[in-house]
Amino acid sequence: MVGNVFYKHFIYYTTIVSLHTFSLYKIMSKKILPSLLLCLFTSLAVGQVKLSEIVFKKKQIDLGIIYQESGVASCIFEFTNTGTTTFEIRSLEVSCGCTTPHSNKKTYAPGESGKITVNFDPKGIVGKVNKWVQVRGNFSDALDVELTFDAEIKLFAERDKSAYYPGEFGYLLIEKLKLNWGTVLNNAIFYDTIRLENDGYDDITLHEFVNLPSFIKPLNIPITLKPQESGMLLLQIDLTIADTVGPVAGSLKINTTDTYFKRKQIDYYLDAKPYFSSLSKRQLKNAPKLVLSNDLVDMGTMKSGIVRTKTITVTNSGKQPLIFKRIETDCSCAILKPTKKTLATGESLEIPVFYDSLFKSGKQFKKITVYSNDPVNPIQIITIKAVVN
Repeated sequence: MVGNVFYKHFIYYTTIVSLHTFSLYKIMSKKILPSLLLCLFTSLAVGQVKLSEIVFKKKQIDLGIIYQESGVASCIFEFTNTGTTTFEIRSLEVSCGCTTPHSNKKTYAPGESGKITVNFDPKGIVGKVNKWVQVRGNFSDALDVELTFDAEIKLFAERDKSAYYPGEFGYLLIEKLKLNWGTVLNNAIFYDTIRLENDGYDDITLHEFVNLPSFIKPLNIPITLKPQESGMLLLQIDLTIADTVGPVAGSLKINTTDTYFKRKQIDYYLDAKPYFSSLSKRQLKNAPKLVLSNDLVDMGTMKSGIVRTKTITVTNSGKQPLIFKRIETDCSCAILKPTKKTLATGESLEIPVFYDSLFKSGKQFKKITVYSNDPVNPIQIITIKAVVN
C-alpha cells in the first residue's frame, strides 16, 4: 500500500518536472536559440583575417619628453587591411587606466585603412614609461596585436626655458604672431603670407576667421595640414575698403581643429597715410580745408580729480564737404567730441574738449590727433595743457 502511494507521487512529480522542462525548452527555442544562431551566422559572415594582413605603419611610437602639467598626450596608430576578408576590432585592452584608446570605426573592408588613437594622461606620473594597447579582433592565427608607446614624463620645473616643447601651445605652429605692415597709403592693396606647420599627430584644419575686419581677406581658407606638413596662409589687405587713416591695429582670430588650443590669434598693425598725390591743382584748390581756431587748449591749474571742459572752433574754409575721418588721443583723459562728422562748405562747428585730471600731478601735455579729408593738411594735432596740484 505504501509502495503504491510512493509510486503514484513519484509519477506525479516526474510528470510536473517534465512539463516544466518542456516549457523551458520551448522558451529557449523561441528566444535564445535564434540569438545563438545569429551570433554564429554573424561570426561566419565576418570571417577571419590573418595577423599579417593587418599592416600597421608603426606598432611602436616614442612620444619623447612630455610634461605632466601639459595634460593628455596623444598618438595615432594607422593601419590597412590588406587581406580579402573584413577586419573587425572587437576590443581594445590597455595596460593601465592612464591610457584611453579608441578606433575611428569597428569594421574595415578589404583594402580599407583605419586608425587607433591613444590618449595618455601623465597626471601623477614621473619618469620613463612604456604602455601597451592590445587590439583584439577576428584573427585566425592570434588573439591580438600589441601596440606600444614610450614617454618620459617630467615636471615644468625641470624644463629648459629656451627650448621648444611640442604641443605646449597646440600643434599648429605659426611663423608670425605679429604682423607689422608699417606705413602704407590708405588706397593701397597688398598681400602677406604666413607660414604654417602641423607639428602634431593628426590633421589640423584652419576653417574660419572670427570678426575679421572687412579690409583683410584670407584667400585660401580652409587649409588642412597633415602631420608634419607645412603650408601658407595668404592674406589680401585692401585699404580702399577700410576708408581710414592713421594707426590701425587689431587681432586676427582663427578657429582651428588643433587639439588643445583651437583658437589662434595673430596681431596686426599699420599706419595708413592719406593719398592725395593724384589731385590736380584745380582739385586741390576746390578741396575741403580744415581750419582750427587754435591748436593749444590751456586748461589752466586744477586739483587732481577735476574734469574741465573748453571749446575750440573748427571751420571748413574749402569748397567741398569736410569729413572727420578719425579722432585719436594719447590718453583717455583728453577727449574731443564733435557733434557731427561732416561740415559743409563755409560751415563752422564748436567742439567741446574734455580733460580729466584724476590721478594726474604736475604739468600735463596730452595730444589729440584729427584725421580729415583735407588733402593739404590731412592730419592736425591739438595739444591739451594743464597744471595739476
